[in-house]
Amino acid sequence: MALIDVAHWASEFPWCGQAAEVLRSHFGASLPVRVCTICTDPWNLDHETGRDQA
Repeated sequence: MALIDVAHWASEFPWCGQAAEVLRSHFGASLPVRVCTICTDPWNLDHETGRDQA
């Protein structure tokens, strides 16, 4: 058995763009929608260098 824990931001960010488009299509210009791309996970390592990317 393997257990993989995904960080909070990393697990939610991939679908934020899609959710933003749903909101934009429903509300149009009456609701400004932006998706923040700043990683807020407490850790984020580059798999090649091992350096902290957060």
